[in-house]
Amino acid sequence: MPLPPKPAEYLPRILGTKQASARKVIELVVVGKDHVEALAMMLVMFRDHKVDLLGLASQSMPETKLFVISAYVCLESSDCSVETLLGLLRNLLAVQSADGTEMGISRYNRFLFPVVALDGTRLVITSTENLTDVETAFSKLPEDTGNLVLFATGRQSGLALTRALRRSNPGTSQQAMLMAAEDELRTSGWGLASFDLSAMERGTVAVVVRDPIIANTAGAVDSWTTYGLCAGVVEGIFGMVGHVGERSYSTKARQLRFKVVELSAGQSLHGIGI
Repeated sequence: MPLPPKPAEYLPRILGTKQASARKVIELVVVGKDHVEALAMMLVMFRDHKVDLLGLASQSMPETKLFVISAYVCLESSDCSVETLLGLLRNLLAVQSADGTEMGISRYNRFLFPVVALDGTRLVITSTENLTDVETAFSKLPEDTGNLVLFATGRQSGLALTRALRRSNPGTSQQAMLMAAEDELRTSGWGLASFDLSAMERGTVAVVVRDPIIANTAGAVDSWTTYGLCAGVVEGIFGMVGHVGERSYSTKARQLRFKVVELSAGQSLHGIGI
């Protein structure tokens, strides 16, 4: 089966925003079977009871043959209360349980917890500002110790990513795994990464990351976590252990360019100069 085309540009998506206090937003979490039937019945019920639907997301759980629907509604114009609406939802044939809560000032109100990806690997969400602040602080450590730590941290993340991909898609070709890794980097917020393998036999992989995590940070020109992350992806898929070589960042193009260079005999990741 061919893989879907990669998006031509990075399009950030706001997953959660603070709701205006003047309007009460209710999150409904519905669990049940037969996704299509349940969703259709829910929408009809919302229409009949004048429930204002503000947003809706669904997640299937193949291992249990269940689905979870999160609906974000306002009942100001509705003819029923939250308790009444939950009772109606629970009476639907496809629904096993239904719960609801007022969102109030919750910032990340559109997430189920925990957030997972790939084969159920749990994700931890943090802001790029946090990451770049950490990188700035570490880069000031003596003798480039901080950059080495950041690179090593990113490398381990890249290796973990490839392990998760291999578990999720056993027997997948290296090229397909690389495409899946690029997609995972994009969807998890690291940017649009592309890997040029044309010089791999000579021990070099050229990497371009569009819209990297430093894109909105004034004065930032490096991301050693990103370097290590991409080096870990290359190592995990192709077995080439490398460090970062030439590197540059274009603020105008929002592109981080660098080379992952294979370690020579006798070199180690802890003994190279940066």
